[in-house]
Parts: sequence; structure tokens; C-alpha cells
Amino acid sequence: MEANFMPIQPITGSITQTGGPSSISRLLPQVEGQEETVGSSFQSMLANALGSVSDTMDGAKQGTEKLLTGQLENLHEASIAGEKAKIMLHLTTQIASKVASSCTTLFQMQL
Repeated sequence: MEANFMPIQPITGSITQTGGPSSISRLLPQVEGQEETVGSSFQSMLANALGSVSDTMDGAKQGTEKLLTGQLENLHEASIAGEKAKIMLHLTTQIASKVASSCTTLFQMQL
């Protein structure tokens, strides 16, 4: 019996930057002599990761809608998409929590 499983894809994707006051590039500190490519590469990596999470969540939503309307032939596809989205969302919230904790620690440091 051959299983038709799609391999889990790495975190990729993209989101567009609005350029508003919450722009990531404005939040990154600029050090004299430091190339801006470091900040922009981190920014693009972060944007790609968040875009991938968003795409995965949308895919799980579409899978659920197809399942409810009877258009989905394989129940396992919806189940796998849902679990994949759940894991990615959990990882994203854990990373956000660690970043917030790190910022709190940095702000509490005495100079």
C-alpha cells in the first residue's frame, strides 16, 4: 500500500511591508559602520517566516472549508494541514514570547 503524503515544506513565503510607523526596519538599531544588509536580511527572514505561517493557516482554513462542503476527497489532507498550522502557530507564539521576555530583560538591565 502506497501512502500519498506530501513532505513538510520549510518555512518560506513573503509578506509585504506597509512602511507605516510599525515598520520593522525602523525598529532595528543601526550601528555605525554596520552594513544595512544584516538588518534587512533579518527583516526578510522574519517576514518570510511570518508569511509562511500565514499561508499555512490559510491552507488549513481552505482545507476545512473543502471538508465541510464535501469537496475534499482525502480526510487526511485536512487533518495534516490543520496539525501543521497548529504546530507553526504554537512555534510562532513561543518565539514571540521569548522575544518579549528578552526585551523585558534588556530593559531591566542597569547600565
